[in-house]
Amino acid sequence: MTIKSKKRKKKDILHLALLLAIILLINIISGFVNIRIDLTKENKYSLSAVSKEILKNLDDMVYITIYLDGKLSIPYAKFKRNIKDKLEEFKIYGRRNLEFRFIDPLKDKESEIQNKVLYELKQKGLDLINYTYKNNEGDLTIATIVPGALISYKGKEVPVNLLKDDPGLSDEEKLNNSFESLEYEFINMIRKISDDNPEKIAFVIGHGELYGYELEDILQELENGYQIDFLKISGQTGILDNYSSIIIAKPKYKFSEADKFVIDQYIMNGGKVLWLIDGVSVSMDSLIRGSTFAFINRLNIEDQLFRYGLRINPVLVRDKLCSILPINIAPQDQPPVWEPVDWLYFPLLSPSPAHPVTKNSSYIRSQFINTIDTLGARKSVKKTVLLKTSKRNKVVKVPAIINLSEINYSTSDIEFDTVARPVAVLLEGIFESNFKNRPVPDNLESGEKDIKFKDKSTDTKMIIIADGDIIRNDYQIWPDERVQILPLKTDKYIEFINNYYKKEVLPAFFDNKEFIVDAINYLTNKQGISDLRNREYKLRLLDREKTGNRKNRLKWQLINTLLPVFLIVILGVFYNYSRKTKYATTMKS
Repeated sequence: MTIKSKKRKKKDILHLALLLAIILLINIISGFVNIRIDLTKENKYSLSAVSKEILKNLDDMVYITIYLDGKLSIPYAKFKRNIKDKLEEFKIYGRRNLEFRFIDPLKDKESEIQNKVLYELKQKGLDLINYTYKNNEGDLTIATIVPGALISYKGKEVPVNLLKDDPGLSDEEKLNNSFESLEYEFINMIRKISDDNPEKIAFVIGHGELYGYELEDILQELENGYQIDFLKISGQTGILDNYSSIIIAKPKYKFSEADKFVIDQYIMNGGKVLWLIDGVSVSMDSLIRGSTFAFINRLNIEDQLFRYGLRINPVLVRDKLCSILPINIAPQDQPPVWEPVDWLYFPLLSPSPAHPVTKNSSYIRSQFINTIDTLGARKSVKKTVLLKTSKRNKVVKVPAIINLSEINYSTSDIEFDTVARPVAVLLEGIFESNFKNRPVPDNLESGEKDIKFKDKSTDTKMIIIADGDIIRNDYQIWPDERVQILPLKTDKYIEFINNYYKKEVLPAFFDNKEFIVDAINYLTNKQGISDLRNREYKLRLLDREKTGNRKNRLKWQLINTLLPVFLIVILGVFYNYSRKTKYATTMKS
């Protein structure tokens, strides 16, 4: 071996040692410094500043148990991987205060035990999803999965449902929407369960509003992140000042001018309000007996809402896209035979896909809903429609008699309108006081000698929904005085039909609870949580026209499998040729 060859060999060894040292140093540094590069256009693998701040400030362990595991179809296996990737990102910022694990709730269990486990998870608030897939033998198989998680912190436990199961979307779109919502769903619940100083919200009562068992389900959900009170205003100025938001849910009786004034000044000082108002009064109990009377529900707040920027129209909506009533079709004196019949007065409402409150939401169920008109003259107020009817609807003017016999009408006999109507609207901006240029009510109760009146608000917002039943859950009191609360997301009539036929005749899940919670989160907007709902990941699907037929599918499969291998072989041949040429030249010299 020549002296020149020995020097070159020694130089190569030094280069190799230096390279190994650099790699070792990089590995040591990477153990202390996290550098992650997200090359996606939408930054789909990066967390927002809000999420990072919440995770960094955790002062105790947060445990997340995800039940989406076991034998999964390819789309759900990919969704599980997305969840794992997102939680791995969480763990970087949560450090030692966040742990997660995946569990298959049905693994190695007998059928009876599986049913018990699924029942317990459902009682804890997790959704169970049945889906069909092909097994290894090519046969269609129905499987039950639990696409949700339980989050535990300091002895508290809250459920998180991760799948946005919109029946109008394809599986790819459902899972993409669910992926878009992962960060929001997890961070929102972690924020709620770990917040030692929850914001205060109040349900206003004293005007026949919903109370007690009718609100039990939404209260259990809101109590995870808010301190909740029930308040009678009784004309007491300033009684609402300490609350981030108030909820007025389905009042039946007139508001006094004093109560209106207190609410008005609360808004003028930046308070937020969720109004759930029935513009028309209808008794469902009377309808079950054959007919009922619908009349205008005069609450004495019509002028106030008008001043803020909208009007609830005293009409009822009949919509072709609707829920059902179970009807007994058996002859008299015979055992009942129940059949589901479309009930046009129970519209299924479509959420706006472009707003954080309703993004990726499914249908919202309603009962005897009214329509809303917004007023263009209020230039300082931005109006956003959150919920609307389908385009196949017809309004009924009141007063009117509603007969159960209307179920016999064919929808082809009804001349439906072709315009979707707003039924829930968000107002944001500067509001004018309803009491501007008006005398202050006499019967106010105030600890101050002079009432500090404001005729214009600071920048604030409110949501008005033309149906009080959207927030109301059904319940049943059994003979032993046991109370059964039906989840807000379910419909008792659909549940009855499904139980009667012992199978899922109709899908029974709606997004009422999620809509109300997201509305409150948006109004309070603590730490900018609602902004996470604006994140959007474009779904890039294969061109169905090019990949749909067998010939094209085979062509693209070959391109995707053989072309990369061919390119690597070409690069390898080129590299070896250039290397031989280089060393041949060196040896000659």
